[in-house]
Parts: sequence; structure tokens; C-alpha cells
Amino acid sequence: MKKSLRTVCMAAVMALAVALCACGGPDPASGITFRNATDDIDVAGFYISSTTSDNWGEHCNSSTVKAGSETVIDDDVLVDGAGVAYDVAAYDGESMIYEFYEVTLDTGYTIDFVEGTGTVDPPTLTVTDAAGGTQVYEGYASVHVG
Repeated sequence: MKKSLRTVCMAAVMALAVALCACGGPDPASGITFRNATDDIDVAGFYISSTTSDNWGEHCNSSTVKAGSETVIDDDVLVDGAGVAYDVAAYDGESMIYEFYEVTLDTGYTIDFVEGTGTVDPPTLTVTDAAGGTQVYEGYASVHVG
């Protein structure tokens, strides 16, 4: 049976539409969403590191995450497996690093970063799991040297 030109064109258009929809970066369901919930801090580097590592390694984000925006990070950063604790850091690219320890992460989680206002109001990460449960982690802000 012959396919009409109209059928072939329609199939090509549909295939293109499906391909274009799949090009938007990592899917939040198969990654970790990082939300920069600060008012005025752009995050140049976001790090997820094994709790047994002595260094942060390479940053996870492909570009600066502006204040009030978000990005999806591929879950391949979960080198120790899913549902276990990691150390997490956010760096503003100028002088401040915000560090959080023993943060449980898994695929489909969302991380909301808030800078805090000092020792009375420390920086926080609010981690929301796929079922909607939340855990708040208090962190440390320090001046980055080098």
C-alpha cells in the first residue's frame, strides 16, 4: 500500500514536534531541580559531592543560576547512589560560598536555596522529595579564598 504525500508530511511534522519537545535539557523527573530562591545572589557554581570526598569537584550547573530562577541537574551527580546523603555548596562567583552537609538527595527532588542574613538566620536548603515531603538543612556562609 502506498503512503500519500500528505500522510508522509504529517508523520514528519509530528516526529519533528516530538524531537523538539525532548530537547529542553534534563527532565525534572529524571534529575534534581535547583531553585535559587535568593533575592539578589546569582549562583555561579552549584556542587554536589560525596560526604567522603575532601573537595567539591566540578560544579553541576551548566550556567549561572540567576536569583529567582531554577535549573535541572542531571542525576548522574549522585555518584554514591540515590536516597543517600551528600555535601552541597553554592558559590556566588565572587566571594561567598554556602555549604550544607549530610543532605539527602534523590532523583525527582527539588532543592530551594535561601542565603539567610547571618548567624541568626543562616543559609538554608529546603529539599522536597517526589512525594512532597520536605526537609530543611541549615548551612554555613563563608568568604571563599582562592
